[in-house]
Amino acid sequence: MERSGTTMKSPSRTGEPVGVLHYAELALATLSVATTALVYGELFATKGHLVPLLAATAGAAVLATVTALLRRRTPTTVAVAVVGFVVVAVYAVLTSTLRHGIPTLDTLDTLRTGVLRGWARILSVGLPADVSGELLITPALILFTAAFVAVSVSLRTRSLLGPLAAPVLSLVVALLLTASRAGDELMLTGVLLLVLLLLVLIRAVRLDQTDIVTGTDGDSAARGIAGRTLFGLPVVVIVTVVGVVLSQAVPLATGSNRFDPRDVVSVPVEVEDTLTPLATLKSQLQEKKPRELFTVRVDGNPLGGRLDRVRTAALDTYDGALWTSSDQFLVAGHTLAPDPGLTPTARVALHVEIKQLDHPYLPAVGRPEQVTAHGIGFSDDSGVLAADARTRPGLSYDVVGAVRPRDSAARLALPRLTPDTKRYTTVPPELPAELSRAAVEITGGADEPYAKLVALEKRLRSSPYSLSARPGHSLDALRRLFDDKQQKTAVGYAEQYAAAFVVLARSQGFPARVATGYVLRPGERKGSTYTVRSTDAYAWAEVAMTGYGWMAFDPTDPTRKPTDKSDPKKPDRAGGQNPAASDNRATDQGTIPNIPVAGGGRSAMDWALIVLGILLALAIVVPTLIALEKWRRRRGRRTGPPSRQIVGAWRTSTDRLMETGMPVPRSLTALEVAGRAEHRLGETAAPVAVLAPLVTEAVFSPAEPAPEAVAQAWQADAALRSALRRDRGAAATVVAWFDPRPLIAGSRQDRRSRKALKKLQGG
Repeated sequence: MERSGTTMKSPSRTGEPVGVLHYAELALATLSVATTALVYGELFATKGHLVPLLAATAGAAVLATVTALLRRRTPTTVAVAVVGFVVVAVYAVLTSTLRHGIPTLDTLDTLRTGVLRGWARILSVGLPADVSGELLITPALILFTAAFVAVSVSLRTRSLLGPLAAPVLSLVVALLLTASRAGDELMLTGVLLLVLLLLVLIRAVRLDQTDIVTGTDGDSAARGIAGRTLFGLPVVVIVTVVGVVLSQAVPLATGSNRFDPRDVVSVPVEVEDTLTPLATLKSQLQEKKPRELFTVRVDGNPLGGRLDRVRTAALDTYDGALWTSSDQFLVAGHTLAPDPGLTPTARVALHVEIKQLDHPYLPAVGRPEQVTAHGIGFSDDSGVLAADARTRPGLSYDVVGAVRPRDSAARLALPRLTPDTKRYTTVPPELPAELSRAAVEITGGADEPYAKLVALEKRLRSSPYSLSARPGHSLDALRRLFDDKQQKTAVGYAEQYAAAFVVLARSQGFPARVATGYVLRPGERKGSTYTVRSTDAYAWAEVAMTGYGWMAFDPTDPTRKPTDKSDPKKPDRAGGQNPAASDNRATDQGTIPNIPVAGGGRSAMDWALIVLGILLALAIVVPTLIALEKWRRRRGRRTGPPSRQIVGAWRTSTDRLMETGMPVPRSLTALEVAGRAEHRLGETAAPVAVLAPLVTEAVFSPAEPAPEAVAQAWQADAALRSALRRDRGAAATVVAWFDPRPLIAGSRQDRRSRKALKKLQGG
């Protein structure tokens, strides 16, 4: 009962029929792009980015399918893609800028900024970043474009590997944007490789079926379809496993030396040039009218009395005259990148209020992991916070720092010597012989690395403390501390002793730096709040130790006066954790906020949510594709000559019968179908009996039916639709739009008809 031209065609140039494999192929193409969205988990502090990015991917897949099914030309397709992205971006990504569901000027401005400069914003923000519309626009655009292209290539071309290009490029771009947060992507590698290989396999089988239809090498293709499918599935699994294993074994695939575009992007948080904080130490300590710099409220302190200072700056570069900082600051989110070399045993929560600071460095303790301030900078290398001169006055923020103080296990700790800490071991080439000799003599009696550092600390703490010492920390100033001729009269304070410790430690191969900050004095405490003044300035040394992060060493003893004699038997409080000799037990049992895992450490719950999100996206995409295909078929059946339109009305009616669960084999005549429908549905199927003789005459009559017959056929279909709606209800009518049975049955019957025709032609 078919006429030429009534078979549903795909939008591809080859004109092959759309079937189940087409839908599986589209689902896998969409899933492959959606999988690359998981890479951005390294970019953001939470999983809030997944829903907007998956929505963008699903929206692109739907739009690409619609334009392909409607056979729109390239200009129209591009226009639909642009408009579609704007809609998806506004209502899926920039939802926080909407007002009562209506876009605002802020929505349009954020969209414009995100499209034009979003990539630069991503490369310049501190990681992990907060989930925001401005940062999501670029990943959403990448995924939208990749999904749109992958689906379009799948539907419009016969290239076997063509649909793979877009997901692979999407992955490459995602890896570039998250390069500095490279993590373990074993699961992602396996999932993506499996999806891509399945996509290739299904596409190859579908193209072979097309060869049978078009008659191009049909015999050989028919024999190879079953074999290729049975052979391809285990090959896909084996190649996936091998690929995952190789990704862990090949050094190139580890991502440890991945190119990071951030290395060539200018730093967005510019802080003013100031004199190195170490050089201003003496002038602050000698102020006759100490200035109130900031206050610190301790909201949680598991350390008890060992919390006696806050760090502001970390100085890592020494030219023989000055210690300076080479830090570059990126805009900080609320969650900051952890120190990979630190296994914290405690977290300390502070509330800081800035009154006045002459330098850009902000107070913190340990390695900051959370901060509430907006617009401040963060150095991932050093863990230092900073703000420009306009931001500092009146700045108030909460900060949570991860710490691990020196404990009984510290004696077994080893220096953390990695490519990232190598620069902390350099010393000026003109290092005086007195300093080299002193380092060897002081550390020579110790075997363990930690013991060598303690020996350096103890030796320097035995030196006299006096602010009458000449300021400066040049190599010559440090040399005088160990000159045999001047050692009896040599004095210093924290500036010289902290600098000397770091130089001596570096000369022995330790990664060390100078830390500057302020002492928290018990006399300045009211409740749990400390008032910090300029005369509380201090400096000490820090050494990168495995598991401890930057371990503090205090080589200065402010109680050691020049008239005191050094007694090696006298306890010198080596360890230097308490320069103020205080018992700072402010809110020892304070509550520490829960700190989310930064970056890509995913738990089982995370993966469950990710899989749930992907399944949810597919649950939306697949029914939408089914509904669109039905709409396209029914719309196409109303075109052409009268006989074709009457056959189209009949097929639409038989589709409605299939949606009720009634099978409609094509081996039955129209009158037989009408009889079965009446037996199954009763009076509801009466319009089918009206339509049956019309379609029979349209198929077998040599003359074209009259226009009145066409109108009567579609009126009968409309009557059947109304009767089914009354009989089943509105809910079942809506569900019927997403019922795939008519599409599956039609594709199966078309395939059987083509095989039968092939046999007849061969016979």
